[in-house]
Amino acid sequence: MICFLQPIVVLSVAFILRVDLMWQRAKGGKVMIVIADKKDCVGCGACANICPKQCITMKEDSEGFAYPNIDKNTCINCCLCERVCPIINPPKYRKVQNVYACYNKDEQVRMDSSSGGFFSLLANYVLQKKGYVAGAAFDANLLVHHILINKAEGLPLLRGSKYLQSRMGDIYNSVQGALETGKPVLFSGTPCQCAGLKNFLGHEYENLFSVDVVCHGVPSPKVYRKKLNDVAEQIGENVVSVKFRDKSTGWKRCQLIFAGEKIIVKEIKQESPYMQAFLRNMSVRPSCSVCHYNNEHSSADLTIADYWGVETKFQELNDDKGVTVVLVNTTKGGSLFEKVRENAKVWESNFSHASQHNFAMKNVGTLHPAREVFFARLGAEKFDDLVHELLANSPK
Repeated sequence: MICFLQPIVVLSVAFILRVDLMWQRAKGGKVMIVIADKKDCVGCGACANICPKQCITMKEDSEGFAYPNIDKNTCINCCLCERVCPIINPPKYRKVQNVYACYNKDEQVRMDSSSGGFFSLLANYVLQKKGYVAGAAFDANLLVHHILINKAEGLPLLRGSKYLQSRMGDIYNSVQGALETGKPVLFSGTPCQCAGLKNFLGHEYENLFSVDVVCHGVPSPKVYRKKLNDVAEQIGENVVSVKFRDKSTGWKRCQLIFAGEKIIVKEIKQESPYMQAFLRNMSVRPSCSVCHYNNEHSSADLTIADYWGVETKFQELNDDKGVTVVLVNTTKGGSLFEKVRENAKVWESNFSHASQHNFAMKNVGTLHPAREVFFARLGAEKFDDLVHELLANSPK
């Protein structure tokens, strides 16, 4: 049985876990993932996808985050969950090859996107090649799950930021099935989700392209559901659509929009209790406070993010419509970038400047000191009131 210890450095965690696994094997014991410290699980679901006996399921804890739950009676000690875990198999440093500022030439797509609409260029290219695209989408209940599409009509579902952790389901198996057709596949997700996929597959596929995002952290689905319920109660009708980054008021002061059939609630990003709980690390997953995938440790071919502060290097991009920063991590990623750049406006930049105004590109934030109190009281009172109170009584 693995006992996950909170890491001091990545290599020490991997070493301790492997020694423990070797010891368990030597004793003839079963090797399975047991989460002793919540910081040591990113919730990628790779272990559940790889298990040949389907004895691992992802279940929500009291905070609403999914963790592996193992049926010890059906475990056959195959150790595949160990092989695919992004914590046991930490990422290696990989210098970014090129950095670009860009935006989609299609003005409507740019405005419908969270930043510059670059993801849509990648997705369109793959779909035009009769391939598949995997990414996070709202379902009928406005919860977020990863889905696989192969038609352009499905692309709007994947476009735009979703500020809660996506449920992975059996997406890795679906992606592998698509890869076996020989057609191109684009997988998008957080850095740990991309790492989970790569570990799950076990070897490189020439027809796989991966793109991750510079990730500040992932808020709890339970927090999101509470916010949805409060808004529904406030407007007296169900929320039928959510947009986390509406740019009708500008890219820098975008809006979080909850829409009912008749009434719409709009919150400016910088003033939204939901977004502030996220940005101040009150509602994020514990593992996000020890993330090992930023600062040139991505396993994806490309990394994308908002290019905050882009106007300090390229004044002509100060139009407040959104600009994407693209980090080219691999030769394959560079090749894909070249194939789509004709449909984008592109400026060459560098990692130093791109990371200057994007904290999560190089750094990891600590959990908010009131986080434990926040989750303990979540559900017992109005969400907005709770966040306002806890933030007002804590240091900036």
